[in-house]
This record gives sequence, C-alpha cells and structure tokens, in this order.
Amino acid sequence: MRGRWLEVGGQRYGLAPDDVWHQAEVIQAEGRHEVRVGGVLRASLPRVGTPAFSSDGDVECRTVASVLHDEAVHELPHGSEYVWRWGGDGPIELSLAVRGEVEVTIDSTVVPVTPSDEFTLVRVDHVAPVHEIAVRATEDGAAVADLAVYARSPA
Repeated sequence: MRGRWLEVGGQRYGLAPDDVWHQAEVIQAEGRHEVRVGGVLRASLPRVGTPAFSSDGDVECRTVASVLHDEAVHELPHGSEYVWRWGGDGPIELSLAVRGEVEVTIDSTVVPVTPSDEFTLVRVDHVAPVHEIAVRATEDGAAVADLAVYARSPA
C-alpha cells in the first residue's frame, strides 16, 4: 500500500514515506491480531471480531489469512478424541502428524487416516465452513502432533 496511514481495528499507524509501497500484515491468531508494516511489529492487541482495515492511499492486494498451530503431542487411547475449535467460514488447509490409526473429523466430514507405526504427515483440504476439527483414535490408540490450520482468502 501507499499512503500516509493504515488503520486496523480503529487504531491508526503512520506510513513514511507516503510515496513508496509498504507491505502491511494483520495476523489474527490465538485471540489476538498483530499489525506489521515492512515486517516490523507495530502492535499486538486482543482480537475483537474481524478488525476493519483501511488506508488513505492505494492498496494493491488484500488477503485475509488465519492460522492455528498446536505443536504438542497428544496421546489418544482407543476411542478417545481431541478437538480444536476453529470458527471460520472459508476453505482451510489442515496438516498434522499422526502415529497410529485415527479418523479426522472436520465438522461432519470424516477422513480416515491409514495406520502407521511412525509419525506420518497428513494433509486435508476442506472447502466448507469449519467450526470444529476432531481427531479420534481407533483400534490400539494413536498420537497426534504438530497440527497446523491455515485459511486464506481475498479480503
């Protein structure tokens, strides 16, 4: 973007110089939104809904991206499940490492995962709105780790 200022969620940030292109990012994760201009953190604030974004200058490209990371290892006995809340209305990319046999449920869509004795990377694309992501252990139990969920769309 070019201009004198960028406004996100009612907070205004100066852009200098105003006649050059600046890359601005608003990152929403874990109940917060971060504002970066040129890669430099300008603010990290509690998120209240989706922050409005505006500028007094030219905006070349707007993209909305959301992310969820869970790096923990979750050991799941037979029949147990672990659930993450999402709440987005656009398509997602989901990846996670799985050891054992599980079913991944994204709202009502069930994706069986082939059993493995070692951690294996599983990737699932889902296009409908998502409120919950659940992993349920089948057979002898399982472990799941390194969950990452991404959503990107034009603003």
